[in-house]
Amino acid sequence: AAPPGWTIVQLDYSQVELRVAALLSDDKVMQAIFAGPDDYHMRTAELIAPFAWGIDAAMWAGLSPADKKTKRTAAKAVNFGILYGSGDFALAKGIGCTKKQAGIIKAAVNGTFKALDKWCKARLAETRRTGEAWTWWDGQPARCRPLPGIASPIDGTRGTCERASWN
Repeated sequence: AAPPGWTIVQLDYSQVELRVAALLSDDKVMQAIFAGPDDYHMRTAELIAPFAWGIDAAMWAGLSPADKKTKRTAAKAVNFGILYGSGDFALAKGIGCTKKQAGIIKAAVNGTFKALDKWCKARLAETRRTGEAWTWWDGQPARCRPLPGIASPIDGTRGTCERASWN
C-alpha cells in the first residue's frame, strides 16, 4: 500500500516499440488494435491468416488454442522482425518455416499494416538520400545517426544500415 498522498503505479512497456511505430507511421489498423481489448500479436495472426496460411475467418475460429498460439508466435516474430529489419532467412529460422513462407507472412503483415510499411520505406529512402537517420522526439528530429554504409557495395554493411534507417 502507498503512504497517504502517494500512488503506486505499475507500468507495462508491452509492445512499446510497436506502439511507437503505430504512432510515428500513423497506421490506423495498428492503432485500432492497440485501442481495443485484443492481444496485438493474436489479432495480427488472425488478420494475416488468409494471406499467410490460407485460413479464413471460419477456419480460424475452429483452430485449436495450440494452433492459434503457434500462429501468434509467428506473427509476433514478424511484427518485431519488420521493425528490426529481419530478412526472410532470419524470420524463417526464428519461426521454423521456409524462407519462402517467411516472405509470404512478412508480405501479409506489410499488406495489413500499409501505413507502417510506407513509413519504413520512406525512412529508408530518406536515409539513402542523406546518409543519415534521425530519432524523433515530440514530433521533431532529435538525434542524427550517420549511416555512411547505406551506399556500400557490401551486402551485409548496406543491409545493416538499411535496417537502422527505420529502427
